[in-house]
Amino acid sequence: MRRCLPARARWRAGAHRHFPLLTRGFRWGRRHLTQPEGRTRNSEQTGAAEAPRSGDAAPRGGDAAQCGGRRHPQFPTFVTFTRGVEHMMKIAYLAKVRPDLQARIPKDVEGVILESGPGGVYPREALAQVADVDAFVVSMEPVNAQILAAAQRLKIVQRLGVGYETLDLKAAAQRGIPCCNIEGVNKEAVAEHGVALMIALTKHLLEADELTRTGKWGEARMLTKTTFELNGKTLGIVGLGNTGTALARRCKALGMRIVYNDIREIDPAVVAGLDAAFLPKAELFRQSDVVSVNTDLNGQSRNMIDAETLSMMRPHALFVCCARGGIVDEAALRDALNAGRIAGAGIDVFETEPIRKDNPLLKAKNAVLTSHVAGVTEETTQRTFDWAHENVRRVVIHGEKPRWVRNGVT
Repeated sequence: MRRCLPARARWRAGAHRHFPLLTRGFRWGRRHLTQPEGRTRNSEQTGAAEAPRSGDAAPRGGDAAQCGGRRHPQFPTFVTFTRGVEHMMKIAYLAKVRPDLQARIPKDVEGVILESGPGGVYPREALAQVADVDAFVVSMEPVNAQILAAAQRLKIVQRLGVGYETLDLKAAAQRGIPCCNIEGVNKEAVAEHGVALMIALTKHLLEADELTRTGKWGEARMLTKTTFELNGKTLGIVGLGNTGTALARRCKALGMRIVYNDIREIDPAVVAGLDAAFLPKAELFRQSDVVSVNTDLNGQSRNMIDAETLSMMRPHALFVCCARGGIVDEAALRDALNAGRIAGAGIDVFETEPIRKDNPLLKAKNAVLTSHVAGVTEETTQRTFDWAHENVRRVVIHGEKPRWVRNGVT
C-alpha cells in the first residue's frame, strides 16, 4: 500500500508521529472544514458527529488520500505548510470600522479592511490593497466598477446579509465574478423584532414607560383606551419569503389570521401550514389590522408604500417594516401618522443610513424607530460571518460553485 505513494507523501503521512514539532499546529484538509450546516459531507451521509471548526485542533488520522482507488489509513486529504493553516485566502472586508471585525476574521484569511469615501468612491490607497485579493466580503459598502477593476484576482463577492442593492451585479457578471448574499441567516431574529414592534405599538409600551417613570400613573393607564390584542386580528404580509414565513409562524401562534401577497408563487405546503390566504395587494391593505413588509428592495418595491397605498389602511391599523430602506415613502408615512390615517408604525430601516437629522419619520407621531438592528444578535452575527467565509472557501479553496448567487454567474 505504501509503495503507491510518492516518497514525500509517505513522509507527510508519518510526520505527525516522527516529527511532532514540525507538524504541530498544521491543519487538516478540506474535508474537515465546517459547512454552513455544521457537518461534513461524510457526516451528512453517515450521521457522524459534527466536524470541527476550521480553527480547532485536527483529529489524528483524518480522511485518507486516494491511492489506486483505495484510501491510505493515515495520509490526510492534503496538508498545507503555510502559516500553520490550510490554504490562505486574502479577503478585502468592505465595511465601516466595527470593533469586532478583526476578531471575526478566520485564521486561514489574510484580511484587509476598507471603506469607501464620499459618493462611494474608494481612495487610491484602498484600491492598491485589493490588487491581489481573492474575495470581497461586504457589509454595506458599495461594490462598483471602480473597485472591481482594481481587484484583478477577485473570484467572489460575498455580502454579509440578505440585501445586495449595494452590489453592481452587472459589472461583476461581465468579469465572470459571482455576487452572493446569504439567505435565511437572520430570519428568526428579524421575525422576533417584527413581533416586538407590533407589541410595542399595540400596548403603547414606549409611552407607558415614559409616563410611569415620571410619576404620571393615571395618564399611563389611560393609554389602554387605544390598546388592542393581536389575538383574532389579521396580519397582512407583503413578501412571504424566509423572513415573512418566520414572522407568520409566530403571529399564527398568537392567534392572528394570516393573509399575504407575493409576486412569486409560494410553496403550497408552506401556505397550508400557515393556514394563510393570498390577497391582491390593495385588498390586503384594506383588510389587515397589521401590515408587515418583508420584501427585497428592487425596481418594483422601491417606494411601493406610498401615500396612495397607506390611504387604503384602516385608521386603527399598524404598519411595520424590517425589510430595506427605500421601500417606504418616509414623508408619506409621516403624514399618514400625524393625520391619524393609521394608528402607528414600527420601522427598522431607512432610505439613508445612518438616519439623517431631517428624516421625516423623526417627527412622526406613534412611531417606534430602531437603527437597522432587527437581524442583529450575537448568534446571527457569528452565523453570518461563518456562512460567508464557508461560501468563499467553496470558490477559492475547493473550486466549487458558490451558494446564493444573485447575478447568474456560477
